[in-house]
Amino acid sequence: MSIQIIKKGTSGGFAVFISRLFGLLRDILFARFIGAGAIMSAWVIAFRIPNTFRRFFGEGASSQALIPMIEHITRKDGAEEAKKSFGIIFATLGLVLAVISILSGFICIFLLPYFYGITRIYTALLLLPILMPYTVFICLTGICCGILNLKGKFFLPALASVILNIFIIATLVLFGNSTAEELIIKVCWAVLISGIVQLAVMLFLLKKINFLPAHLIPEFINNETVKDFVNLAVPGFIGAAAVQINILVDSFIALYLGNYAAPALYYSERIVYLPLGIFAVSLGNASLVTMSKLAAEKKYRELALTLSYGLRQIIFLTVPICLFFVIFRTELISLLYKGNQFGLKDITETAWAMLFYCFGIPAFAGVKVAVSGFYAQKDMKTPLNIALFCVVINFVLNLFLMFPLRQGGIALSTTISSYINCSVLFYLFIKNNKTRHQITKKIAVSAVKILTSAAIAVFACQFVFNSVSGIKFINAIDWRNIISLFIAGTVFCIIYFILNLFFKSDEQNEWFKIFTLHQ
Repeated sequence: MSIQIIKKGTSGGFAVFISRLFGLLRDILFARFIGAGAIMSAWVIAFRIPNTFRRFFGEGASSQALIPMIEHITRKDGAEEAKKSFGIIFATLGLVLAVISILSGFICIFLLPYFYGITRIYTALLLLPILMPYTVFICLTGICCGILNLKGKFFLPALASVILNIFIIATLVLFGNSTAEELIIKVCWAVLISGIVQLAVMLFLLKKINFLPAHLIPEFINNETVKDFVNLAVPGFIGAAAVQINILVDSFIALYLGNYAAPALYYSERIVYLPLGIFAVSLGNASLVTMSKLAAEKKYRELALTLSYGLRQIIFLTVPICLFFVIFRTELISLLYKGNQFGLKDITETAWAMLFYCFGIPAFAGVKVAVSGFYAQKDMKTPLNIALFCVVINFVLNLFLMFPLRQGGIALSTTISSYINCSVLFYLFIKNNKTRHQITKKIAVSAVKILTSAAIAVFACQFVFNSVSGIKFINAIDWRNIISLFIAGTVFCIIYFILNLFFKSDEQNEWFKIFTLHQ
């Protein structure tokens, strides 16, 4: 079963990797054409709002409630009843989102005159009426992806966001000579069109597997399917909303700190979330599907072992990335973003935020797997309570850390609260499980081995980087340290691999098994 999680996660992870590469190219172009000033601050805030809805209405609480629900309906009443239930939820959620989008647009238009002259806020209000309808399409796309994952389709659904990035990249390239204000408005229209295309593609994929939503009629109070969905999803909505609102509060605090803080958080997030998107999302989705099936079959011991396995794989993949990013964050930011609109000040401010975000990479990824263990059992309230608790902690830490550390304090608050969230989720999940001591010991032993291997590897590769970059003829052709970084990264991977062989890493051996099976 564990190998199946890696296989499913690898399929989705490769697609997410492609998507994240396009996303990285998108952000490189943003840095080139928009920079890190007031207009970029406006874009960060404006795009954050529909993205927030996507994270808890689309790929968040809705999908996490829908996957186990549809799995149970399929087993109990058959595929046709499951399609009907999916259709009712699809139509109802679409109507709710449409109303929210329209109201939000009108509110932004109403507020515009009150912020004239404050460029970053005025521009954000100008962009939101264009971006909010995107919310409807991308959230419905998200729940379609959840159903496709349930049916064993991971690769193509994970490519959905590539469409968004292609539209944005094309717009930035084609209209790069426009002013920043004109260009960002064109980008917003491109985002809206991409949302329509993404939903159309997902519906086509559902048709291919004969699971198009049926009975597309919105129903509310009197429908048992909607009641069941609401009972499962509302705690998740509240928890996700609390977390996402907290992220929005972070962004508004960053706006208060000045023009550089919000873009610095955004650009550093984009690098940090590259591995998260690849590993956390793919392994989390694969784990949720597997654990939902185990929960439906009441195999609770296997369920706990599956969650433990997912967390150990997350640690194995993210700890080395965390340490490598900490050491080479300035070089990576300079390599990716430096340009006419993104200078030394922008690099310094972004590197400061990224320092604190990097340490949170294992926790950001681990939460995705840990919370799936509760959702698989239709327990939405426990993650909700923990999320609300961590939101309060994050907000309090922001108040204490934002002034001495500026955007670094905001990033550090997010990191600390994420570790608390992940730890409490794991503790409560295994609290009454008979295998808890075995699971905890195995995770602890793996973590020590992995951290030791990664620490030795990163110190070795830093020495190699300094040595290579100090060679005169290499330094003369080493554009933005790309050669030095490549050599250092290669050395890092080799040493990490050898040390895990020495420590007989179970996690690395699982990847060997997958490779062997493909031969």
